[in-house]
Amino acid sequence: MLFADKFELISVADSTADDILRKCLSFPKIKTQKPISQQTHFDYFKSYLFENSHGGGAQTIIIEKEYTSLSYLGDYVNYYANCYKPYSRNCRRIHFFQELFNQDKFIEILLRGQESDSKIWNSYLGYIVVKQLHKGIIGATLLRPKTTGTTDKFTAVRSYPVNLFGKHLEIETLPFQEQDGIVGSCASSALWCAFHQTSSLFGSARQNPSDITIMAGSDLYSTGKSFPSLGLEISQVCKAIQENDLVSEVRNSEYMKKNALYAKAFIYAYLRMGIPVLLGTENKNKEGHLVALNGYQAAAIPNVPNNEIKFLSNLVGCLFAHDDQIGPFSKVKIEASNNEVWAISRYETTGGYQKDLKSEVKTIIVPIKKNIAVTFEDICSQAIAIEYLFSSNGYELILDIFILESNKYKQELKELFVRNSLTDDKKGVLFTSLPQYIWVIQGYSNDKTLAFDLLYDAVDTNCHEPYQLNIYSEKFAHFLKESGLSFDNLAAYINFLSN
Repeated sequence: MLFADKFELISVADSTADDILRKCLSFPKIKTQKPISQQTHFDYFKSYLFENSHGGGAQTIIIEKEYTSLSYLGDYVNYYANCYKPYSRNCRRIHFFQELFNQDKFIEILLRGQESDSKIWNSYLGYIVVKQLHKGIIGATLLRPKTTGTTDKFTAVRSYPVNLFGKHLEIETLPFQEQDGIVGSCASSALWCAFHQTSSLFGSARQNPSDITIMAGSDLYSTGKSFPSLGLEISQVCKAIQENDLVSEVRNSEYMKKNALYAKAFIYAYLRMGIPVLLGTENKNKEGHLVALNGYQAAAIPNVPNNEIKFLSNLVGCLFAHDDQIGPFSKVKIEASNNEVWAISRYETTGGYQKDLKSEVKTIIVPIKKNIAVTFEDICSQAIAIEYLFSSNGYELILDIFILESNKYKQELKELFVRNSLTDDKKGVLFTSLPQYIWVIQGYSNDKTLAFDLLYDAVDTNCHEPYQLNIYSEKFAHFLKESGLSFDNLAAYINFLSN
């Protein structure tokens, strides 16, 4: 068969999802520590890729038999190449398509450039890299986020190029991979995922998991050993972030105790910009775990007078995470009970939700650019003052707090202006010079329309007053006029109340 030694095409119609995944994830001469079909990833990927109701509905699979993963190559050089046992440096790459086609059709559109068959390329779901190891077999994987509704917001993602036998494809995602327990722990995998996104946002480097483990430095006992990696302490996670020319915004369990809404507001504020947030948890067996949060389920703006919720982040139903023990974009629900904040990982399978993965939230870490010095707490105190000031004067609000690049902020406003009829004087912010990074407090009226936003320079810690006030609602403008509040005395009031 033509090119049979290079790839293999499998049609879902010719086999079951179980058989296909077992074949794709297994190597004939490699015996994994735990059978493939008994691993959590197996059930998760089966649901994620093949189920039509909640999954990708994959119909055609292409197995690329020899693939060099740069991420694994770095780990191979740092550890596996030094072992006496001959580990293979070659991987396998599994590609998934929603469209059904055969091998002849694939070769035709690939070699003859049949662009009329763009429907096939547009159905591309991404790939899974499989390493020839005994554990930690899932390598650098790119899969399209699986949306379960229009409220799903995957923010910590970007466009990645994929070259499939010379065909250029694009996929909007965040890379995922499983820890192998030797060159990298769950923390190394979570940092690896996060660094892929921060490299795009802040220009920081992207390292492979073994390099991240080395960057994390010595453990509590100063053993000096990097491998095998049995896990990273929080100080080591922060050191790896620092070594990557970033800083850590760290919040511990005492900060979050009794207040899941505050923890969620903190996470949401940074996720809104696309910054991956690291969530550290501990299960009932006192085992620590770290995942990379990358999105959230948004909620509609409520009618505030009939609702005690004052911050939009409170309405976030669940978060999404790259959890190396489960899979990419798995659901995490944050809730409070027994004076503690809990994270409940949930993922869909054919048999329904798995609900037993409950852990206490111990740490939240945000890897961020060094010069972004203004914190969430600085802005949250201002938002609380704003809500008090306006509500005490009879103007009910729901507030949204987040950090954003100013260019992205203008892009979002432009989209808002297209959807809503506003006079030109309300659009002046598009032509105004702004700091590169801004904290934003947006206020929505009880008719669910954007009333105003206050902008803060995210770098300047000397000035806690808003940089700029933008008013989008005539109703709000009238309220300010009737209340005798100009921008200057409004800023002074807010600063006084917040202190």
